[in-house]
Amino acid sequence: MSDSLTAAEAMPIEVKPATANRFDDVAAILDPRGTAVCWCLFYRLSSGDYDRLAHQDRPDFVRELLGRTPAPGVLAYLGGQPVGWCGIGARHEMGRLRRSRTIPTVDELPVRKLSDQRHFRDPDGWMKRAVGGVKYQG
Repeated sequence: MSDSLTAAEAMPIEVKPATANRFDDVAAILDPRGTAVCWCLFYRLSSGDYDRLAHQDRPDFVRELLGRTPAPGVLAYLGGQPVGWCGIGARHEMGRLRRSRTIPTVDELPVRKLSDQRHFRDPDGWMKRAVGGVKYQG
């Protein structure tokens, strides 16, 4: 460790599956203001389902997803605090992609997809620790 690293920069980033017992950590990343707007469901649902799912019902939908195996995403932790999320799922689980004309299926292989929606919190300037790159490695 270089003498120029701060304590936050020296902390290891942990990547863990986003499971039901980590719902509060998922909520801290996806809904930090308590507005229940996004919840990283844009690609996971078809356009119609996304529009029909009321904003206030999205946390319960995500809570249900977190109970599935494999986990629908990963969380990044720094110093024990959640600092990032990346949604992951099979293409056939991504409603918006199943009928996409701009991102067509090229074969029938069971592909896992990293959601194009990644969420990060940077309460103490931790983004310089490259949380995003570590999450992809996890």
